[in-house]
Amino acid sequence: MAGRSTRRPLPYPFSIFFPTAPTGYTPLPAASSTSPTSPPSSPPPTSSEKAKDSLDIHRSDSLDSFLLPLPASTPTTLSAGEKRRRRVGVLVKLVLVTGLMVGWGAVIWRQVVGLPAMETGTEGEEGEGLRWPKSIQDLRVQSDMLRTYSHQNPLPTLSLFTTLFLFKQTFAIPGASLMNVLAGILFSVFPYGLPLISFLTALGSTFSYLLSQLFLGDFVQKWSRIEYFRGQVERQRREGGLFWWLVALRVFPLSPSWFLNLASPFVQIPIPHFFLSTLLGMIPFNYLEYTAEVVLD
Repeated sequence: MAGRSTRRPLPYPFSIFFPTAPTGYTPLPAASSTSPTSPPSSPPPTSSEKAKDSLDIHRSDSLDSFLLPLPASTPTTLSAGEKRRRRVGVLVKLVLVTGLMVGWGAVIWRQVVGLPAMETGTEGEEGEGLRWPKSIQDLRVQSDMLRTYSHQNPLPTLSLFTTLFLFKQTFAIPGASLMNVLAGILFSVFPYGLPLISFLTALGSTFSYLLSQLFLGDFVQKWSRIEYFRGQVERQRREGGLFWWLVALRVFPLSPSWFLNLASPFVQIPIPHFFLSTLLGMIPFNYLEYTAEVVLD
């Protein structure tokens, strides 16, 4: 049987080039279900194995839902027209944000210039009048003057403080602690002081949310931490604890509020969740700084 040779067709794709096999070629036998060399068929899965497979599929689906699709990557090669359009779009957004800041600053300056003068005690013995505090030490020195002025002119003081606080919060400008202490000095005798700064904090953060969503998406979505933040948000959303998780982030003193404000619109946090969680979560922090005016006294 060893010397036996036949001329048989070669298997595809060799049959394209060699219609018949050369002398002495013997093809390998095709595997069949009745071949003694074929592996035995596996027994049907048991109920426990089916349950395990179902659990594995569920875990795989959960993992797939956790790994959200990344933003579309920028193509490596762009046409000259596409590059020009992108540069113009970024420039237009920067101009709009800058114009908004300048316009808002002009409103603040107009309010400062239009403030009424104090009725008495505007000038001190050394010629130091009422000026805007720039540090905690300035607040300590001028706290009595500021409190007196607020009592004499409550509406202009409230209007200027509201405009300035929202400006600082919208554009993520440092100084939240200073503003909260200042609110304690200006509005300590009024019942609306603490609710006011809590509401302004939430409202200004929402303005920052909208500003980021409208103008800063090209910059914010390039941050490396946003994908991790996105995954945490989706996990909390699936578990049903997104709102209270956001509240806990605001209560925790080391959470970067500016990052939460700018990144939240790009991880699908609804505005009602964002506003209410900021309002509730910032109350303890605002209360501690609002009552710091007692220390200044």
